[in-house]
Amino acid sequence: MEIEGNEDNVLQLKELFRLADLNGDGVIDKAELKTLLQSTDNGLQRVTKHADWLTDEDVSKWLNKYDWDSSGDISFDEFQALVNGGALLDGKLEQLAQVEKELQLAKPAKIDFPQFLEMFRADLLDLREILAFLQMESKSPQGLLSRTEAKQGEVTFIRSEEEFDFLIGEHAERLIVLEASVTWCRPCKGFERAYQKFAAQYVNTIFLKFFGNENEYTKHLFETRLNTPNTPTFTFWRQGGLVHQHSGANKVKMEDALQKYLLPEENPLAQANAFQRQVWHAKLGIS
Repeated sequence: MEIEGNEDNVLQLKELFRLADLNGDGVIDKAELKTLLQSTDNGLQRVTKHADWLTDEDVSKWLNKYDWDSSGDISFDEFQALVNGGALLDGKLEQLAQVEKELQLAKPAKIDFPQFLEMFRADLLDLREILAFLQMESKSPQGLLSRTEAKQGEVTFIRSEEEFDFLIGEHAERLIVLEASVTWCRPCKGFERAYQKFAAQYVNTIFLKFFGNENEYTKHLFETRLNTPNTPTFTFWRQGGLVHQHSGANKVKMEDALQKYLLPEENPLAQANAFQRQVWHAKLGIS
């Protein structure tokens, strides 16, 4: 929820502030802030079943961030910044509960509803995109044929499982790196430029990327074939087979894996001295 400066939105924000100010003293104290942060639908719907899942430390984090005058409470101006900063949980409680339930069914994990809500707040997940992905059918290619050309020195986006099969067959002798992502993944977005830099430096390697929520076939590749544990996940392929997998937007981890699985004749650093390696790593943003 982001409030801009037009009159209608300011009135909307003032009403939300009034509702959050439970004792009516014109500010939101720490207890009132805790109640607000434990609500959904941008503060309008209380999560009574799982009340008090936030610790005092959690609430203090948000209070300290937006209590600019160190008064110990949140004024209206500070409240406006808090809303625009993404502190409030978006989405109806029923929708959030549905998403959490369906995620558990799709990928069983030990995570309770309050933990899910905090994950949702922290990662600014897009509820509509997640719901659309969960409701999307998963389809195997089964005879479909789709081809794309891998671009040397660039990241090639694939939009179907059959494109992936074509490329790992077409370039079986080379190392292929595949990034599995989803469009709402913030670490993936943060790693985008770094991944492009790796592609630009390691020109003898094929770098691919796809979004699991793009269509039914990428969903099948993401969930069923790769059983992607989280995003981003990177898989390395050679001769049509999987040789390595790691998760996380980590440049050092990516560099180490490339150095391990590249053949000497493919590796630009195979004969590099210490200074050349230092320059190389600087280009990749690795200290």
